Amino acid sequence: MSLVILLGSLVAVPSQAVAHAAETPPAAAASAEEEEGATDLAVGVTSSGEVLEAPRGTPTATTETIEPYTGSGDITDAGPNVSFEPAPEDASTGGGDVSTDSVIGADNRTRITATTSHPSRTIVYLTSSDARCTGFLVSKDTVVTAGHCVHPGGTGSTSDFYNNFRAYPGKNGSTNPYGSCGWTQVWTDTAWINDESEAHDWGVIKLNCSIGNTVGWLGYRWQSASLNGTSVTVRGYPDDKAYATLWTHSGSIQYSYTHVLGYAIDTGAGQSGSPAYDANLYAVGIHVRGAGGSIAYNQAKRITESLFNIIQGIT
Repeated sequence: MSLVILLGSLVAVPSQAVAHAAETPPAAAASAEEEEGATDLAVGVTSSGEVLEAPRGTPTATTETIEPYTGSGDITDAGPNVSFEPAPEDASTGGGDVSTDSVIGADNRTRITATTSHPSRTIVYLTSSDARCTGFLVSKDTVVTAGHCVHPGGTGSTSDFYNNFRAYPGKNGSTNPYGSCGWTQVWTDTAWINDESEAHDWGVIKLNCSIGNTVGWLGYRWQSASLNGTSVTVRGYPDDKAYATLWTHSGSIQYSYTHVLGYAIDTGAGQSGSPAYDANLYAVGIHVRGAGGSIAYNQAKRITESLFNIIQGIT
C-alpha cells in the first residue's frame, strides 16, 4: 500500500482509498465528463505563494504537436541550479494513487536500466512535501504530471498546493545521473482544486533549471478524433518495484473519451504522472489511475486542445 501525505497535517492516507473514491465505469465516463465541462482551465502558484493567472496558449488546428527533443547530453546546458544531493529515501513518504489492481493479469512491465538514453531520461522521479510520483519533461524547464501529485483536490483553495517539488530525470535507484532541480511554479485545473474532477487530473511544474536542454523532452499532441487502437507506452517509477527504478509497458488504447483514455497497460503506485506516449514520442495522455471495481482498464488524463494550449502557455 502506497501512501499520500497530506499537506501540513502529515496524515497518511491509503492510496487505494484515493484511487477509487470517485471512479465511474467506462460506459458512464462520457456523460460524467460532459457535466464537468469540456474545457481544461488552469490556476497556479509560485514557490513564494503568489497566485498566477491562467496562461493563454495559441490557437490550434485539428491536430497539433510539439516536437520531442533528444537533448545535448551536456549537464552544463542545464544552468546553475542542478543539485547532486541524494534524493530522500523515506519509505513512509508515498506517492501516486494507483493500487496494485493496476497490474491487469500477469505483470508485463519491464525494467529500464539504460535511464540515460532518450526518451527514458526525459521521465522524472518527482518528490514533493506530500507525494512521490512520476513526471515527464516537455520543454527545457517544464514537467507534466498528474493533478493529484501537486494538489489534494476538492479543497477549493490554491493554498493547498503541495510544495518543495524536486525532479530527478533518468533516476536509477540511488543513482541520479543528472541530479535534480527545484521549482518556481506549479499549476493544475480549477476543476481539480474545486471538485476533485477526474476529468481534469493534470499538473504542470515549472523548474528552476533548464535540465531539458541536457536530457531533452517528450513531444505532446492532441487530436479531436478517436485514439482507439493507438499503441502507447506508459513509463514511470512504481512503488511496488525496487526503490526509484524505471519500468515500462506498452499496449493499445481501448477507449478514448473527451478527457479520459483507457488501456490494459500495467502500472503501479507511484506511476501517476507517467506519460502515455506514442511511437513517435508524442505524449497523448497522463497516467492518473488504476483499474479496480467496475473499472476494467487503467486510465490517463487525455491531452485535450485546451490542455495542450495551457501547457504551451506555461512553457
